[in-house]
Amino acid sequence: MKNKQDRNAYMKEYMKKYRATMNEYTYKKIRERENHHLRMKYHAMSQEEKNAYYQKIVLYKKKKSFINE
Repeated sequence: MKNKQDRNAYMKEYMKKYRATMNEYTYKKIRERENHHLRMKYHAMSQEEKNAYYQKIVLYKKKKSFINE
């Protein structure tokens, strides 16, 4: 792997194989770790940051529901 593109291509293939063979327990542990990280990040926010984050999520869900209709 001589450059960044080669490394990225290799990692894409590796992750495809890894996800294809992942069992439910491993998936749940990874999701649990990610969710814990996001919760800690949210709790560390100030009230203004929480409101801005909430508005961003609401807007995202509106766009997503419009696209799925």
